[in-house]
Amino acid sequence: MELVATDVYEVLQEKGVEYFHHANTVKTSCSFLSQGKLLSRGVLDELGLSQTGQQTDESDRELGLWYDVFLDGIDIHYRASKSNFYGPVLFRVKLEILLENWLSSLWITKDNPQNWTADTPHNDRYYQSIDEFREEYRYGNFNKMFVLRHVGGVIRLNKYLDRINLDNPKRKEDTVYLYDQAVGALKASAISGGLRNIQKARHLCKAGCSCVEEYQNMREETVKKFFKP
Repeated sequence: MELVATDVYEVLQEKGVEYFHHANTVKTSCSFLSQGKLLSRGVLDELGLSQTGQQTDESDRELGLWYDVFLDGIDIHYRASKSNFYGPVLFRVKLEILLENWLSSLWITKDNPQNWTADTPHNDRYYQSIDEFREEYRYGNFNKMFVLRHVGGVIRLNKYLDRINLDNPKRKEDTVYLYDQAVGALKASAISGGLRNIQKARHLCKAGCSCVEEYQNMREETVKKFFKP
């Protein structure tokens, strides 16, 4: 069920949520930045833009999620002290996007859609009222996702993007550090998309974060999937 965006904004403020977050690979993020927009996988596909495939692509098409834009209420990497499953680039989006007239409503999942099947009841997929959401949502929930369904698969970034953070895997390809290569690609893409003034920085981890160890032990094919433009 659709929830009124301004009502969601009030609840998130009550819960201490300050920003939305969207994590992705360097390749897909460069496509976003070159267009100056967050784009759904369906729109990226239609435009012929580069993106990294996800294991849920087929099921998300079947479940009608292919043209939706997904946002998280927290920085999962920082909260969980480990790398984000969806990629090392983190877009931090201003919560005030919910106050825009063109975004009258949104959907909020009760669980990560990767756990759904075609038989999952609608009431088990999405919150049905703002009161239900207020009662159940806690700051730090990983599996609650904010779904922008009626925006044509597009969110313009020039007004709402607060900053971009990038993980540092501390790995090289030949003589080039993957982090440095990724930073250069993201900067070039942002310039081409008219996002020259967006702050870009290395993702800061809290004590005990295992992300570097994970990246160090990651198969070369996988780490390239995350970091290669």
